[in-house]
Amino acid sequence: MLVQNKVKVDKLLQNGVPIYLYELTYPKHADHTDDLFYIMGVHPFEQDENEKNIGEVYRTMFTNFIKTGEPGIGFERSDLRTSSFFDIYYNETKHLETDLK
Repeated sequence: MLVQNKVKVDKLLQNGVPIYLYELTYPKHADHTDDLFYIMGVHPFEQDENEKNIGEVYRTMFTNFIKTGEPGIGFERSDLRTSSFFDIYYNETKHLETDLK
């Protein structure tokens, strides 16, 4: 988690703004803005099975948020006290791992 993101999120939380903070920690394609490829479904790289599943999670999460104001799938609002955020990771043996950290 980048420090500048955390500082901004903390300020918003202090002002009562509901925040859903997440981090993609998938090792192959988890650089800055790579999550947009998963959301939009357009990829400049060959997707493996894990990446297809991550794409499904992203599209579900963002569709839910647009429709209801909440991402669903176990995603909870960030908390100033605990500095919580949603971690998204997928692998073939453990399958989808999403944790509120």
